[in-house]
Amino acid sequence: MCMKEVKPSEKLAYWIGVAQSDGHFKKYLVKSRNYEDLSLSLGVGRNSLPMIQKFQELSSKIFNRHSKIWKENKREIWDYHIGIKKLLNIFSQLGIIFNGLFIPPKWTMNNPDFFGAYLGGIIDGDGDIRIKRKKYPQCIVRITSGFKQDLLKTYVKKFLNCSVSETKRSKRSYLAKYNLHFFGSWFAFEFLISKKNLEFVFNRIVPHINLTYKKQKILDFIKTRYAPSGI
Repeated sequence: MCMKEVKPSEKLAYWIGVAQSDGHFKKYLVKSRNYEDLSLSLGVGRNSLPMIQKFQELSSKIFNRHSKIWKENKREIWDYHIGIKKLLNIFSQLGIIFNGLFIPPKWTMNNPDFFGAYLGGIIDGDGDIRIKRKKYPQCIVRITSGFKQDLLKTYVKKFLNCSVSETKRSKRSYLAKYNLHFFGSWFAFEFLISKKNLEFVFNRIVPHINLTYKKQKILDFIKTRYAPSGI
């Protein structure tokens, strides 16, 4: 397979955001060639199909990786995976890191368009949009992960000119069928959309969000809260 030249771009930045937030890695054996490969896999529910379809399209255009999306037999889950062992050198050259943290490559940290696209990918993957307060609405972008995201916090503050909160949360669950108790914990990373970052959000993040229900929630908030006075 011919390797394509890969350069920094908004499309690549979005791809990285999705891969770091929703991607999973595993080794597998290609029996026909007795070759061990490393795969990047995504598994999503129906609501996230537009994201995985966009990710599939970008994997083909950027890395020349072609693979189908398939539905699991007994669950409403759609899966997609590509082999990435031969891409590891490219990842290293471009500063693309996969270690469970949201680490934007250095070339996104000095370019607001690249960082906005990267954050759009993170929001598609692990973000949700919440509206609080009826009289004076607030729009909160929450990103959930298993780790503290100190570097992401630094650059959200830099580009969006806003404060960021990050809290550790936990929950106990009970699965009656198996009489099992579960304890889970995670970190909730949050920032507000406000006049200070409205232009950045509208022009540099929203265009890259592919999940309509997330994008529309932000646009509706902007229209209701700020459009009368101009964006």
